[in-house]
Amino acid sequence: MKRRLVLLSLIISVGFLCATVSAAELDSKQLAFRSEVMSFLREEGFAPRIDTSDESVEFKREGHTYWIYIGEGSPYYITVQRAGISVSEDEKASAILAANECNATKKAAKIYVASNNSVCFVVESFTRSVEDFKYVYYRTMRVLDAAFEQFHEEFNEWEGSGLSSASLTVSDVELANVDVNGNIITEYGKTLYDFNSRYTKPMLTIKASRAGTYTIYVKHFTPTGMSTGSDSPNGYSYSDDVELTEGVNVIQLSGWGSNTPPKWSMGDYRMEFYCNGELLYTKYYTIY
Repeated sequence: MKRRLVLLSLIISVGFLCATVSAAELDSKQLAFRSEVMSFLREEGFAPRIDTSDESVEFKREGHTYWIYIGEGSPYYITVQRAGISVSEDEKASAILAANECNATKKAAKIYVASNNSVCFVVESFTRSVEDFKYVYYRTMRVLDAAFEQFHEEFNEWEGSGLSSASLTVSDVELANVDVNGNIITEYGKTLYDFNSRYTKPMLTIKASRAGTYTIYVKHFTPTGMSTGSDSPNGYSYSDDVELTEGVNVIQLSGWGSNTPPKWSMGDYRMEFYCNGELLYTKYYTIY
């Protein structure tokens, strides 16, 4: 029987954990390739930027951070990486066993456990052109995400049930109405009206028993049901990765809505906040 303890994993930045590539100056062809990759991501609705620590392309997808590094070519050596997790020293052996099981069954995606106890999720390939990259992009994302999920399942078989939402306690949620740039239209805690409604932005008072980066999932319910978009995580409206210190934190999540008022009609609404599938808090509110 595999033993079951408690997973104490934290989703954190690749810059601190999974340095699978080192910073290097890109040549003109690599720069051109990277520029075309960024254009493609923008066309697909993402907001890529350059991570100057290693010259990779950084972007968020469904609330999770990814990096694309263009190595020398041709063909170009492409590394696509998803934000990793950190395990404790006691959990490291179980993480290695879980990674080995995943690597033995998963195609293309690979999982590495580094000396600093970081677990890295990557897909590495050789690509001749940007068109080749575009052709396999979504397949690469699916493979990478599947590896991430399988690792958690395998790890939990060894170590337990995951970072419990009991580590987080939400005591209060206030809402504001903001525009697409985050500028306040209606201050936090004030009455929300339909005529100028754009993005409903929550501010949480949240206590963490352990410092780290957590993924907060949000369900936004209108009078007619849950509101979702094309990039919504399965079963939720959206999610955000948030960095918490031990103790009480006041954090702002992304707003949900659109920049063309009026977005929301009069009626009763609610927002539900989750971590690791467990409900943290329900905020009921009315738009007048």
